[in-house]
Amino acid sequence: MTNEKTRQVLSTLWIFFMLNLVFRDIHEIGTAAFLNEALTGKINGAVITEELMLLGFVLIEIPLAMIIGSLFLPHKMCRWLTIVAAVLTGAILSLGLPGDLDDRAFAIVEFITLGYICWLAWRLPSLEKH
Repeated sequence: MTNEKTRQVLSTLWIFFMLNLVFRDIHEIGTAAFLNEALTGKINGAVITEELMLLGFVLIEIPLAMIIGSLFLPHKMCRWLTIVAAVLTGAILSLGLPGDLDDRAFAIVEFITLGYICWLAWRLPSLEKH
């Protein structure tokens, strides 16, 4: 796979990751338990604060930035920022691992996607030589 093709795949994987993240949230919003918790200002026992909302912003903004960054960042910067972004995003996700089965299924897909993103980014230098 060429460097350009790998960058396109990375960008597409970030989009796939984001769609899973968004649809997990949309899927959860439809449950009565979530709606009842949201009305109290607590979700899964966590009080929804401005700081927690800011953490949510970071969780969403990092992958969104990498959709574009995967395509346009200089080669070495793309490699390392992609790896750091995937690891950081995975670490943030692991802080709030879901309890129900459907959310766990989404989380598994998200972690596998982040792992594949790291693997592809790690291979970028070897792909550059071909």
